[in-house]
Amino acid sequence: MDQLASPAGWVERLLGGEVPAKAHAVPARFQGLLRDYLWYLQTERKRVTTTLHNHGGSLIAFFVWLASNAPQVTMDTISHDHIASYLEHFRADGRVQGREARREGHQKAVRTMYSTTVNLRAFFAWAKLRRLCRTNPVEPFQFEWGVPEVHPLPETQVAELLKTWTDPSANPRSAAVGLLCLVYGLSTSGIANLPLNAVDLTTDTFHGLAVPVPIPQWLRPALERYLNWRRDQTYAQKCDYFVVAQRYRNYNRPANLCLFHRILRPYGVNVRQLRDTALAQTIQHGHLKLLTVFGLNHNSTRRYEALVRLIQNTRRVDPKPNLW
Repeated sequence: MDQLASPAGWVERLLGGEVPAKAHAVPARFQGLLRDYLWYLQTERKRVTTTLHNHGGSLIAFFVWLASNAPQVTMDTISHDHIASYLEHFRADGRVQGREARREGHQKAVRTMYSTTVNLRAFFAWAKLRRLCRTNPVEPFQFEWGVPEVHPLPETQVAELLKTWTDPSANPRSAAVGLLCLVYGLSTSGIANLPLNAVDLTTDTFHGLAVPVPIPQWLRPALERYLNWRRDQTYAQKCDYFVVAQRYRNYNRPANLCLFHRILRPYGVNVRQLRDTALAQTIQHGHLKLLTVFGLNHNSTRRYEALVRLIQNTRRVDPKPNLW
């Protein structure tokens, strides 16, 4: 660590950009904590620059707000009320409504609100562990607005997509990508990093999830068409990934994530909608913990808690058939 630089100057040089330039407006009693926390994230947790910028921006904005609204507060006296006041100011009067809500809609504002809460909670947990404060004032907060909503596709659209992608005249790569995301709930990074040997048509087993799952017979022809098409492409011979792109023909690397948005755009869907549809159909047949098969951790399953409660309240007599 650069011991000769001031804490605010060190933070500004580490992060760069417009937000870190406000580090000098952070009260002096918090500048050293901010520097030490970012140093901890960079060295011990091995966080990338983007993560450092997200955490640093959230903390700088919070400390600058404290300087104006609670100038005498210290780490030991920051309370639940301070956090609640700041988040209410942040949501109703600050950056969310003015800059982000107009540009990308309410969902972008919701994600920013949630990430700010998570960043503050992580900082105070780090400070409490090092006895810099007695309590974590963010710990009691459990914001439902911080969890993005689930938007599964309607049944009619799912039936139309299945009819389109299982047709022999469909584009082989588009059909394979769409069906795998719809049936197995793969994320964008999941389908991009899917190895070629994850689809085993010899035993009709799919190995792309936490546990092997069967490949239904109606899905097998579409996967066979894609594998035959893939075998005939000269630029796919040296690629170990299931989805190939001509742009990376000289490199054994996964396709760019933007490729999947271009592949699915003509059908009016995206990977997130297909994933939500697959996971929503899965939890209609069992417990929420079934989603761990798809690689979701405890925090990730929070998006589907409201849907589970809705299913339990409606008590369906004849649930939808599982795509598996």
